[in-house]
Amino acid sequence: MDHTNHVRLSASELTPTILEDAAVYGPDDEKIGSVSHVHGTGPATEIVIDVGGFLGIGAKPVAVPASQLDFMRDEDGEVHAVTTWTKDQLKDMPEHHDQGGLIMTGSRNAAQGTTNEKSCWEGPPENRPRGYRPAKDDPDIDRDASGENLQDPDKRDLGDALKTKGDK
Repeated sequence: MDHTNHVRLSASELTPTILEDAAVYGPDDEKIGSVSHVHGTGPATEIVIDVGGFLGIGAKPVAVPASQLDFMRDEDGEVHAVTTWTKDQLKDMPEHHDQGGLIMTGSRNAAQGTTNEKSCWEGPPENRPRGYRPAKDDPDIDRDASGENLQDPDKRDLGDALKTKGDK
């Protein structure tokens, strides 16, 4: 792919909304991954890239400094990145884990409940960690798969983890 006619993104365009799902190309112009999500702003920004896998399953998320990627827009308006990292170098990096040890992978456009869905925060909005999507429902009112909500949870401590709705 010839990148000479592609327009580099300005610093103000380096936002999660624009960058998520962008293809990432290595030094030989092979697609080596795609942007999963973004951490931070400014010079300390980290880009989490999903590497490997097939159809979004089994991809390994790795974090790289934004300065190691050159983001641009092609003739069709599609955003992509170019890097000097190879696919093997990215695969050799440590797997990226967000707060709470959950691995954040997938597409922001994926349907809820699919393997491509990013982690949702089901707790109180004021406690939502960075990088988690807000819940599409209201966890104070709507019931989860166990039939609970934040107003009357049945599981109150770690010992309750293996109990089912009928156990008391």
